Amino acid sequence: ADEKVRLFYMKELKPSPFRLAVAGAYKNQPPQASCAADVSAASLIEFVEKSKYFENYTFNSCLIFIVAAALSKMSEKLNMLWVGEDKEAKIIVYDNLNLGMSLATEKKETTLIPIRDKDVAGESIDVWHLTIHRLNKLVAELSEKAKRGKLSKNDYLPHPNIIFNNLGTLANIDHASPLLPYGSSLMITALKAKPRPTIYKGHDMIRPIMPIIITFDHRLFDGPVINEFLGILKDKIENPRF
Repeated sequence: ADEKVRLFYMKELKPSPFRLAVAGAYKNQPPQASCAADVSAASLIEFVEKSKYFENYTFNSCLIFIVAAALSKMSEKLNMLWVGEDKEAKIIVYDNLNLGMSLATEKKETTLIPIRDKDVAGESIDVWHLTIHRLNKLVAELSEKAKRGKLSKNDYLPHPNIIFNNLGTLANIDHASPLLPYGSSLMITALKAKPRPTIYKGHDMIRPIMPIIITFDHRLFDGPVINEFLGILKDKIENPRF
């Protein structure tokens, strides 16, 4: 493994009796659940279209940037991982963002890659420290490497505990129940934005609506926390700032 690829965490927590009880209830089945929200992608689509004249940002890169910004608002509530079982169980709260994305490979399969860059000293840096310009280039580079089968062992390290999964490139999928990959705690899945009748500022309009699905480790998170995150994420997608 590349010694420059490291994860930093602020603290380890001992799960409360309630959280241990939740973990016990899921011991013989996947400890995951999911919640979803419909989000207007009109402003984001408009920004991406306009960017073609100066930077050519991709919809995927912009969504990743927004997801990272939303996660920064709830870092200590969501940026964590469940490790171990029973009395050995612990919750690691991370200080930096180990966000990854699902990519298509040359064999039309999917793989999970952490979104990390390196600074001038060769130290690994996460999405929170990247501009949209640099993130856009990095996502394009990683996507191209995946398509060409050029990903190296270090490109997979460290395994992301939070994942962005864009199913919007698959035009025929209107609904989904994504499974949380092993070793991850949270996954944000975006489906394709499609025109749909909706009420906007008191008027009936046709707007591009994009379903967002949050799949999460139920040992760590409950509905109210995911509801809060969906609210923040929805606001940032509908009112994008870069």
